[in-house]
Amino acid sequence: SSQVKRKRGTTRCKEIWALSKGEKVHVRINRYGQPVGSKAKKLGYFLGTLARNGAYAPLRYADWRNMPAHYKTEMWDLVQEKFDIDPLVEPWIMSSLDSKWRNFKNKVKNRWFGKKERDGRVLNDDWTWLLEFWSSNKAVRREIVAKENRSKVKSAHTLGTKSYACKRDEMAESTPDKVEPTPAQVYVVAHVRKNGTPLNAQVAQVIVTPNDILNTYLPHHQGLSSKTGTTVARNNSSQMVQNRTFSFLDYALNSSQNVDSSSQQRTEQVSSAAAIGHESQVTSTSRNGQTV
Repeated sequence: SSQVKRKRGTTRCKEIWALSKGEKVHVRINRYGQPVGSKAKKLGYFLGTLARNGAYAPLRYADWRNMPAHYKTEMWDLVQEKFDIDPLVEPWIMSSLDSKWRNFKNKVKNRWFGKKERDGRVLNDDWTWLLEFWSSNKAVRREIVAKENRSKVKSAHTLGTKSYACKRDEMAESTPDKVEPTPAQVYVVAHVRKNGTPLNAQVAQVIVTPNDILNTYLPHHQGLSSKTGTTVARNNSSQMVQNRTFSFLDYALNSSQNVDSSSQQRTEQVSSAAAIGHESQVTSTSRNGQTV
């Protein structure tokens, strides 16, 4: 008999909400002011619970920037109450909350707007405002632009809910000398599968790299197959590959053998590489940790 696969529910972070006064979870930050280490994920989940809680982050605003400052201040104060973390992380916290808040609003729209039924996590006043706003010409135009921008993204990463910052920190900790990897090395690891093959053809165009990067950070990979178009040890590029010190992103963007030379293609590839500093996000919600 077939069994129905149980889906993962919304993260509630009950253990964080239940912390006693004065009890905090310590979270490290890196030199860029980003949370890293084993507790960074807990912080991310907790931020999700705030972003999806209308009492802290109401949805009745067209843009995060329009939300009154006192809501953001209250959320930041709560983060400091629950987590032992350097105040330098505040800009990252606000950026993360912004992203999670927008993602939640988008999910609510996709699932409930057509049905005109309210998600139980959305306040009544917020839902009334959202129905009116989503029906406006402004919202329709915004959705069209958002879909066009999304269609231009060609190289999604393979990190799941893990941020680039946490992956970079994890890669450094995995080596004997604890040296932080280069952006190029992080890009490679973040855009290949566990067996070392690129995620898709677009990624394969960008990744022009010797196997030593994968040998260091993905020791169980099967190597880059020439069938994927990522092995470039041929013709006049072989010397550059053997040197193993070149910037593979610079080479990929300038090599007529491996990459389309159009300005549009180069712009997309540079944007993909620049995405290294951005964070992956996870969602959650509840003022008291009891509702989802």
